[in-house]
Amino acid sequence: MNGKEYRAIIERLGMSQVGAARFLGVADSTSRRWIADTHPIPDAVAMLLCVMARYRLTAQSIASLMAKEAKRR
Repeated sequence: MNGKEYRAIIERLGMSQVGAARFLGVADSTSRRWIADTHPIPDAVAMLLCVMARYRLTAQSIASLMAKEAKRR
């Protein structure tokens, strides 16, 4: 995934650069660097965003799933 694709997918998911950074647990500057193509986007980040887009998952739905999983433990 390149910076242009990253920008397009986070917009498709309804996230801003800052929102995506917070969701992914990285610094805001990291998200900006990914968009600028000055730093590579980790494969795990690309896969997560692609799965989210494919199955129409939102950051909120992922957070809800994570909370439910944490309660099960």
